[in-house]
Amino acid sequence: MRRTLAACSTILVAALSTACATSGQTRTEQADQNAPMALSFWSTGGDDETATFQKAADLYHQKHPNVTIKVQTLSWDDAYAKLLAAATSRTGPGILSGGMTWTIQFGARGAMVDLRGYGIDALKGQAQPAQWESAVSPDGSVYGVPLDMSTLALYYRTDLLKQAGIDAPPKTWEELVEDIGTLRAAGMKKPYSQDWGNLDWIGYQNAGQCSGLQDPVGDLSLRAFAEQSG
Repeated sequence: MRRTLAACSTILVAALSTACATSGQTRTEQADQNAPMALSFWSTGGDDETATFQKAADLYHQKHPNVTIKVQTLSWDDAYAKLLAAATSRTGPGILSGGMTWTIQFGARGAMVDLRGYGIDALKGQAQPAQWESAVSPDGSVYGVPLDMSTLALYYRTDLLKQAGIDAPPKTWEELVEDIGTLRAAGMKKPYSQDWGNLDWIGYQNAGQCSGLQDPVGDLSLRAFAEQSG
């Protein structure tokens, strides 16, 4: 079993249009900048991330007492559907975090704030170029900034590639698609699987390495993983 780094996925922090505020105000209505303001922040992820954002929001409130930000958690399972509904009905949060391309889709519905007029370019140098470009809409609008990055890794079994006549792991998406077809033609029912956070097998590998495969427990663990993967 070997590993190669393949790509990155990102999370975006963005601002919904004022037309989406729960107050139902239209775009042309302007609020008094000194008036108390309560903003909602829908954070896609876990409660630990929400807690971190809330601490940052509280620090912001200390410097800007008239602005209060309440952060709530959305699970990845239904976040997109909830945010899409909010963008469509104009009843969503003021700030959101979620998938990199989500805001481009919401922006096409007129539900996002184009941040280019608010000095967003000053943050461009703090992001990976490819991440930043992925957040830019086809018309050049920028609705959010990259928040974090998760590295995707490609794990593969050298013995199965060899049996199928594949000399090396794929280096491009095109090669991956081709190799999947080759592996399937060689009789593998499930030649490829893409999962999130599925690294449980590392514990099995460590057991095998520590025992040198001489320990029955380590050997059994590795065999179990191999059977599940095959």
